[in-house]
Amino acid sequence: TNWEGLTNLGPKLATRARQPSASSQQNAVLGKRISQTGISELETQVFHSQQNFPGIQRPSHWWVMALILIYLLVIGPLDYFLVHKILKKPHITWFTFPAMVLIAVAWGGFTALQDNGSVLHSTQLNVIDYDVTAGQLRGRFYLNLYSPETRRYQVKVKSSVPAESKNPSHFPTHLSWNGLPETTFAGMYRSAEGTITGPAYQFSAQSKGIENLPILKWGTKSLLAEWTQQQTDLVTSKLTGNNLGQLSGTLTHQFSSPLKDWVLAYGNRVYLPVINPE
Repeated sequence: TNWEGLTNLGPKLATRARQPSASSQQNAVLGKRISQTGISELETQVFHSQQNFPGIQRPSHWWVMALILIYLLVIGPLDYFLVHKILKKPHITWFTFPAMVLIAVAWGGFTALQDNGSVLHSTQLNVIDYDVTAGQLRGRFYLNLYSPETRRYQVKVKSSVPAESKNPSHFPTHLSWNGLPETTFAGMYRSAEGTITGPAYQFSAQSKGIENLPILKWGTKSLLAEWTQQQTDLVTSKLTGNNLGQLSGTLTHQFSSPLKDWVLAYGNRVYLPVINPE
């Protein structure tokens, strides 16, 4: 390689200092948090935006803990006050306590079914990078699965070049799991502690799919797929710029669908589509 910075990169990587203990302790504290107070990676924002499935209204961790606290107050102090102070019949607790437990179980089961649904859902975000000069296409898409039951799934992904074609050809896609790049709960950067080995699953040949992917009931699984293809003449540019950074000419694409929300950057100017010019 002819990269001039390579001679400086090697020594810095070899002699870099370890992470300060204060920073390590801070990451350990953040790793024990249940909720997030901020986002340090753009991919985290993408991850959470894909957790919104139609018809699914999942409560937060704090709401669940609040319900547990209310439940303990009802079956404990409230039940004691009811049978001892109001009814003045302590032996009735043999009936009130089971009744409260059964009501709580029935209400919890009903609301859980209503909020979590019973249908398999998936969300997908496609990101495509196209090098016009080399005719190189690089695709990446984020796939999130929501399971209404605890089971294993067979996941296979095929992609096609986003070009106008009556019979588009599909090709295999490299598939892998996707983690949350954060130091908080369920993040990949949190400090490692004692964990129990989870259920195993296998990748097919050349990572074209995943076999026996386990997903818990009302749980989600995030996957990442990537592909590369060679495709020329997808974009034809006849744009020219002047000394003021202004563009003129035409830009034509052969994609399979129209571009709606587009941005064109040139020099120190940004061009946006004209919406409702009238």
